[in-house]
Amino acid sequence: MNKRLYLAIAATLVLFACSKKNDVTPTPPKADSATGVYVLTEGAFNGNNAGLSFYDIKTKQLSLHLFASVNQRALGDVANDIAIYGSKMYIVVNNSNNVEIMDAHTVKSLATIHVDNLQPRHIAFANGKAYVTSYAGKLLVIDTATNQVANTATIRPGAEGIVIVNNKVYIGVPGVWPSSNQTILSVLDLNTLAEQKTLTVGPNPNQLATDQYDHLLVLCAGDYDKVPPSLATISLLDDKVLQNDTTVKADNIAIYRNRAYLYKSTYKDDSKQPVMVYNLATGKLQDGNFITDGTTVGYYYGISADAVTGDVYVTDALSYGSSKAKVTCFDSNGKTRFTIALNDYASFASKVIFLR
Repeated sequence: MNKRLYLAIAATLVLFACSKKNDVTPTPPKADSATGVYVLTEGAFNGNNAGLSFYDIKTKQLSLHLFASVNQRALGDVANDIAIYGSKMYIVVNNSNNVEIMDAHTVKSLATIHVDNLQPRHIAFANGKAYVTSYAGKLLVIDTATNQVANTATIRPGAEGIVIVNNKVYIGVPGVWPSSNQTILSVLDLNTLAEQKTLTVGPNPNQLATDQYDHLLVLCAGDYDKVPPSLATISLLDDKVLQNDTTVKADNIAIYRNRAYLYKSTYKDDSKQPVMVYNLATGKLQDGNFITDGTTVGYYYGISADAVTGDVYVTDALSYGSSKAKVTCFDSNGKTRFTIALNDYASFASKVIFLR
């Protein structure tokens, strides 16, 4: 083996190992068991038919069109992200340029924040504030106590996924045409919202997640031509890029303890595509096919993991033009526990979050 190559690989392994806190597996914070799950439906572009459903895990009762029935109006056009923070739930509705704020238990609307032409994308929280990325190059800061916009900062256009940790804001920046296919992970100071640095990852960084080993994981879509998709791993201790693994080709990620669950959609027929298991302790693929009971997925559109049970929820849009969808809950061994059928216009069910 080339000596320089050997030294480079050795250095990468040392950096990766050093970020694992001396190989002591951290204990994740305790969380209450979920009473049910919200399923966010993206809806068709310009269809104004995004939706929110709720599935009660104990009674197995499904409530469709919950936002519309509670608030007597449509949720909007292209619901892109959803999260619960404290007693409130937030939905980022991209093509309506809205952030909907509601009571997390009753779904009753508390406020609608409209942001003209910003195209909001993803949301994260810290210190009583909600931070929303946008295509238009603005970071929206919402005071979660008053439901008002507290600040707006200028960031790089074409911003997508956002994670806040260690008083820093990490944002994936694929960019916008004609400056798309960017390889930028932007790092902001949480207090000033000024960009401190940029890190180079694979082209088109989108989904971001953190694990229990002080890693930031960044899914990069590649350039859709010569550069393949990849999974970048960054140490949150010193912001060093530990590796950019091109053997991992994925569109979405869910994390439970030392496992990351990933899938790659074909945008045609995913029935033969697996859900992969990535070992976060070793930084390598662990299992090429998580689902062990023969369940097939027509069109992957989302994945979530329950932080308490380790159950993995896979949303299936069934096909590109389907007006139905389903969510399958798998146990940690990849066997189906139950399925939620969304049969009444539920196109592009995309995200599952847990009500505790």
